[in-house]
Amino acid sequence: MGDNVVESVENAWISIQQRHQRTAALIERAEEARDELRWAAYARYAREALGIESQAYNDVVATQNAVVVG
Repeated sequence: MGDNVVESVENAWISIQQRHQRTAALIERAEEARDELRWAAYARYAREALGIESQAYNDVVATQNAVVVG
């Protein structure tokens, strides 16, 4: 694998990990809001977490393409 591909994979991995960490924090906030029966806040945090996590798919596809194309 070329240096550019390795760098691309490493950058994508970091991006994915950062998204997972942000998502975990939002899920925690959503759960707290749910426990406190703050439904609007719960829905807001849950939607934001889902949106961020779904963006990780793009990073995974880009990484796979970088490896295949090399």
